[in-house]
Amino acid sequence: MNEDRNQDTQPTGAKRRRRFLIVGGVGLAALASMLTARVWAHGHRGHFGHRGMHASSAAELREHLGDRTDHALDHLKATDAQRARIDAILDRVSPRLFELHTRGRTLHDQAHHAFEGGDRRALELARSRGVALIDEMSREGLAALNEINEVLSDEQRAELQMWMKRHRH
Repeated sequence: MNEDRNQDTQPTGAKRRRRFLIVGGVGLAALASMLTARVWAHGHRGHFGHRGMHASSAAELREHLGDRTDHALDHLKATDAQRARIDAILDRVSPRLFELHTRGRTLHDQAHHAFEGGDRRALELARSRGVALIDEMSREGLAALNEINEVLSDEQRAELQMWMKRHRH
Protein backbone atom coordinates (compact mmCIF):
# COMPACT_ATOMS: atom_id res chain seq x y z
CA MET A 1 0.00 0.00 0.00
CA ASN A 2 2.90 2.36 0.71
CA GLU A 3 4.20 1.63 -2.78
CA ASP A 4 0.85 2.68 -4.28
CA ARG A 5 0.93 5.92 -2.33
CA ASN A 6 4.49 6.70 -3.51
CA GLN A 7 3.53 6.00 -7.11
CA ASP A 8 0.57 8.38 -6.85
CA THR A 9 2.74 11.19 -5.46
CA GLN A 10 5.37 10.88 -8.19
CA PRO A 11 4.20 13.12 -11.05
CA THR A 12 4.30 11.61 -14.53
CA GLY A 13 5.31 13.66 -17.56
CA ALA A 14 1.69 14.55 -18.30
CA LYS A 15 1.06 15.46 -14.66
CA ARG A 16 4.17 17.66 -14.62
CA ARG A 17 3.07 19.48 -17.76
CA ARG A 18 -0.43 19.97 -16.36
CA ARG A 19 1.03 21.24 -13.09
CA PHE A 20 3.34 23.59 -15.01
CA LEU A 21 0.40 24.95 -17.02
CA ILE A 22 -1.70 25.43 -13.88
CA VAL A 23 1.13 27.11 -11.97
CA GLY A 24 1.98 29.23 -15.02
CA GLY A 25 -1.65 30.25 -15.42
CA VAL A 26 -1.87 31.17 -11.74
CA GLY A 27 1.38 33.14 -12.07
CA LEU A 28 0.07 35.06 -15.07
CA ALA A 29 -3.19 35.72 -13.23
CA ALA A 30 -1.17 37.00 -10.25
CA LEU A 31 0.86 39.23 -12.54
CA ALA A 32 -2.34 40.58 -14.11
CA SER A 33 -3.70 41.18 -10.60
CA MET A 34 -0.52 43.01 -9.69
CA LEU A 35 -0.89 45.32 -12.66
CA THR A 36 -4.59 45.84 -11.96
CA ALA A 37 -3.85 46.63 -8.33
CA ARG A 38 -1.20 49.12 -9.42
CA VAL A 39 -3.80 50.91 -11.50
CA TRP A 40 -6.33 50.75 -8.64
CA ALA A 41 -3.84 52.02 -6.11
CA HIS A 42 -3.45 55.22 -8.10
CA GLY A 43 -7.20 55.65 -8.55
CA HIS A 44 -7.11 55.40 -12.35
CA ARG A 45 -9.58 53.61 -14.56
CA GLY A 46 -7.17 52.81 -17.38
CA HIS A 47 -4.22 53.92 -19.43
CA PHE A 48 -5.99 56.11 -21.93
CA GLY A 49 -5.84 59.81 -21.32
CA HIS A 50 -4.58 59.57 -17.75
CA ARG A 51 -1.31 61.39 -17.35
CA GLY A 52 -0.88 59.85 -13.90
CA MET A 53 -0.33 56.42 -15.42
CA HIS A 54 2.41 57.83 -17.62
CA ALA A 55 3.69 60.51 -15.26
CA SER A 56 7.33 61.25 -15.85
CA SER A 57 7.80 62.93 -12.49
CA ALA A 58 6.32 63.26 -9.03
CA ALA A 59 5.25 66.80 -9.97
CA GLU A 60 3.30 65.52 -12.98
CA LEU A 61 1.64 62.85 -10.83
CA ARG A 62 0.84 65.50 -8.22
CA GLU A 63 -0.78 67.67 -10.88
CA HIS A 64 -2.92 64.77 -12.04
CA LEU A 65 -3.97 63.85 -8.49
CA GLY A 66 -4.76 67.51 -7.84
CA ASP A 67 -7.00 67.69 -10.93
CA ARG A 68 -8.94 64.60 -9.83
CA THR A 69 -9.17 65.79 -6.24
CA ASP A 70 -10.32 69.29 -7.25
CA HIS A 71 -13.20 67.75 -9.16
CA ALA A 72 -14.35 65.84 -6.04
CA LEU A 73 -13.80 68.83 -3.76
CA ASP A 74 -15.87 71.05 -6.06
CA HIS A 75 -18.69 68.55 -5.79
CA LEU A 76 -18.35 68.46 -1.99
CA LYS A 77 -18.23 72.27 -1.75
CA ALA A 78 -15.01 72.08 0.24
CA THR A 79 -13.81 75.21 2.01
CA ASP A 80 -10.54 76.93 1.15
CA ALA A 81 -9.10 75.66 4.46
CA GLN A 82 -10.04 72.08 3.59
CA ARG A 83 -8.54 72.42 0.11
CA ALA A 84 -5.29 73.78 1.56
CA ARG A 85 -4.99 70.87 4.01
CA ILE A 86 -5.72 68.31 1.29
CA ASP A 87 -3.26 70.00 -1.08
CA ALA A 88 -0.59 69.69 1.63
CA ILE A 89 -1.34 65.97 1.96
CA LEU A 90 -1.06 65.48 -1.81
CA ASP A 91 2.18 67.49 -1.89
CA ARG A 92 3.61 65.21 0.77
CA VAL A 93 2.49 61.83 -0.66
CA SER A 94 3.01 62.41 -4.40
CA PRO A 95 6.78 61.78 -4.40
CA ARG A 96 6.29 58.49 -2.54
CA LEU A 97 3.44 57.39 -4.82
CA PHE A 98 5.55 58.21 -7.86
CA GLU A 99 8.42 56.16 -6.44
CA LEU A 100 6.09 53.19 -5.95
CA HIS A 101 4.67 53.67 -9.43
CA THR A 102 8.19 53.69 -10.89
CA ARG A 103 9.09 50.52 -8.99
CA GLY A 104 5.95 48.91 -10.41
CA ARG A 105 6.98 49.79 -13.96
CA THR A 106 10.43 48.34 -13.33
CA LEU A 107 8.94 45.13 -11.93
CA HIS A 108 6.61 44.89 -14.90
CA ASP A 109 9.58 45.13 -17.26
CA GLN A 110 11.54 42.55 -15.26
CA ALA A 111 8.61 40.13 -15.29
CA HIS A 112 8.12 40.65 -19.01
CA HIS A 113 11.78 39.92 -19.78
CA ALA A 114 11.80 36.90 -17.45
CA PHE A 115 8.69 35.52 -19.12
CA GLU A 116 10.12 36.05 -22.61
CA GLY A 117 13.36 34.34 -21.57
CA GLY A 118 11.62 31.48 -19.81
CA ASP A 119 13.41 32.33 -16.56
CA ARG A 120 11.06 30.90 -13.94
CA ARG A 121 13.14 32.04 -10.98
CA ALA A 122 13.29 35.63 -12.18
CA LEU A 123 9.57 35.57 -12.95
CA GLU A 124 8.79 34.26 -9.46
CA LEU A 125 11.06 36.90 -7.94
CA ALA A 126 9.26 39.65 -9.88
CA ARG A 127 5.90 38.21 -8.82
CA SER A 128 6.81 38.06 -5.14
CA ARG A 129 8.24 41.58 -5.26
CA GLY A 130 5.09 42.70 -7.03
CA VAL A 131 2.90 41.26 -4.28
CA ALA A 132 4.97 43.11 -1.67
CA LEU A 133 4.75 46.29 -3.76
CA ILE A 134 0.96 46.00 -4.01
CA ASP A 135 0.80 45.72 -0.23
CA GLU A 136 3.01 48.76 0.17
CA MET A 137 1.03 50.77 -2.41
CA SER A 138 -2.32 49.93 -0.87
CA ARG A 139 -1.03 50.77 2.61
CA GLU A 140 0.35 54.14 1.47
CA GLY A 141 -2.65 54.97 -0.70
CA LEU A 142 -5.21 54.09 1.94
CA ALA A 143 -3.28 56.01 4.60
CA ALA A 144 -3.42 59.11 2.37
CA LEU A 145 -7.12 58.58 1.67
CA ASN A 146 -7.83 58.20 5.38
CA GLU A 147 -5.90 61.36 6.10
CA ILE A 148 -7.87 63.24 3.45
CA ASN A 149 -11.10 61.75 4.78
CA GLU A 150 -10.34 63.23 8.22
CA VAL A 151 -10.29 66.72 6.69
CA LEU A 152 -13.89 66.35 5.48
CA SER A 153 -16.99 66.89 7.57
CA ASP A 154 -19.35 63.99 8.33
CA GLU A 155 -21.77 65.33 5.72
CA GLN A 156 -19.04 65.61 3.10
CA ARG A 157 -17.85 62.07 3.84
CA ALA A 158 -21.40 60.75 3.42
CA GLU A 159 -21.80 62.68 0.16
CA LEU A 160 -18.41 61.44 -1.07
CA GLN A 161 -19.43 57.84 -0.41
CA MET A 162 -22.65 58.31 -2.39
CA TRP A 163 -20.76 60.08 -5.20
CA MET A 164 -18.20 57.25 -5.34
CA LYS A 165 -20.97 54.65 -5.55
CA ARG A 166 -22.64 56.53 -8.39
CA HIS A 167 -19.33 56.77 -10.26
CA ARG A 168 -18.25 53.22 -9.29
CA HIS A 169 -15.02 54.19 -7.56
